This record gives sequence, structure tokens and C-alpha cells, in this order.
Amino acid sequence: MLQYKRQLTFIISLLVVSCCFWYSESFAFKTGGFNYTYPWVARDTIKKDTIEPKNDRRGRRIKPKKTSGKAKDSLKNDTIKKPKNTLEDIVKYKAKDSIVFNRIKNEIILYNETNVQYTDIDITAGVDVINYEKGEVYAGRLKDSLGEYSQHPVFKQGSDVIEPDSIRFNYRNQKAIIRNAYTKQDENNIKGEIIKKENDSTYFMRNAIITTAEDLDDPDYYIKVRKAKFVPKKKIIAGFSNMYIVDIPTPLAIPFAYYPMVSGRSSGLIFPTFGEVN
Repeated sequence: MLQYKRQLTFIISLLVVSCCFWYSESFAFKTGGFNYTYPWVARDTIKKDTIEPKNDRRGRRIKPKKTSGKAKDSLKNDTIKKPKNTLEDIVKYKAKDSIVFNRIKNEIILYNETNVQYTDIDITAGVDVINYEKGEVYAGRLKDSLGEYSQHPVFKQGSDVIEPDSIRFNYRNQKAIIRNAYTKQDENNIKGEIIKKENDSTYFMRNAIITTAEDLDDPDYYIKVRKAKFVPKKKIIAGFSNMYIVDIPTPLAIPFAYYPMVSGRSSGLIFPTFGEVN
């Protein structure tokens, strides 16, 4: 009888333990707890999107913008432009006596029988000053110990030749200021007090003389113009013009004149002619 009671007590205890174990297992499976004891039980850890749609001021729901799904190219077109007045060639220079570099003023000073070359431009002079920051060349005469000037500048561009007292030339924009210069156009000799070079084919002159006399320093006759536009080997369009003989003005004066630069040999003075400007 005692043995029967022990067996019954053991069976009841086993049933109670089994029920408790089954209950704990089912509770852990339902609530998602204790998953570390059951690695094959996958628990969804991804939380739901809690972002609520936004509303505008009137309470209307703002719809999300649709995307095309294509990545936009964030690289803009190349907007780098070529800087203006950039150099097209190397500026070459030399001098017989000395070449001095002044880094404070950004200048290169050349002395005695100097030469500066850039593209088709050639400048020879007694003194040259190159300002490489401004892109300018100043060419002038060389002054000796007695105060005498020598080595007048000679400006050449292609077949055009100008011999001034001084010239300031910008090799970036091709503009120049020329003082007391003279040039020869076929049989015509032209001398200007101030000449402004605008581009390769246009010059503006002030207080200029036009003559066929050989001596430009003391010509026997000439036409004096106050202001003029000069196109080499083509024409001169002048304002007020006056005829001079032995530095004496004559009654021959006109408010406007057109002087063609005639090719070939001619004698005497080429008087102004009127007509259409080509």
C-alpha cells in the first residue's frame, strides 16, 4: 500500500512539472520572449513606419512626390571660359647690355639694343620695360651721358613699320599709344603727334601731317590734320585739314577729307578727294 502511494505521488508530480513546462513554452512562443532558447523561432524586429503623412495649412494631406528612380546628373556643364586677352604665344626679349628683374613692380627692364617679339610684332629700342602683370611693353630712346637720345624705337607688325619716339604696347589686347611717330605708305609720308592703335587695321591720329616730301622733320609742304582715322595701305579719313607751305598755312582748308593711299609711283602732293568711304 505504501509503495502504491509513492508511485501515485510520483506520477502526479510528473504531470504537474509537464504542465508547467508546456505552459511556459506556449507563453514564450506567444509573447515572443525567450527566443534565445529557441533559435529557429524568427521574431519580426522591423518596426512599422510611424511617420505620419503631413498636412498643409488647410488640413489637406500632402501627397509624396513621385520619383523617376533615375539618378540625376549632378555634374554641371563645364562653365570655365577662356580668359579674355590670354597670350597666344611666348613673349621673347633680349638686350645687349643688361636685363634687370624688378619683382616689386613686376617689371623686366632691358638696356641697349633691346628687342621684344610677340607673334608677328617686333619692337626694337634703346630701352624696354616689360610689365608682365599688366601685359605691357614700353619702348623708348636711350639717353647718353651728354643728354643725347639715340636708338629710336621701331615697331613692326607684319609689313607695317612705325618709328616713334616712344610706344606703350599691350600685347594682350594689341592696343598701343604711340608718340611722335612716322610711317611710310607707298609715296606718302605720315607723321603723327599721338597715334592710338585700336587694332591691327585701325589707328587714330592727332595733329598729323601728310606729305610726299622726304624730310619729315622739315618738309617744304604738307597737309595738316587735327584728327584722323588711319587704315594702313588703304585710306585716311580726316576732320579739319589745312594745306601748309614752308610751315605757313594757306587758304586751302576743308572740314572733311578722304585720302586714299595710292599704290605705285607718284609725284607731288596727293590732294584730298571726296567720295564714298569704302
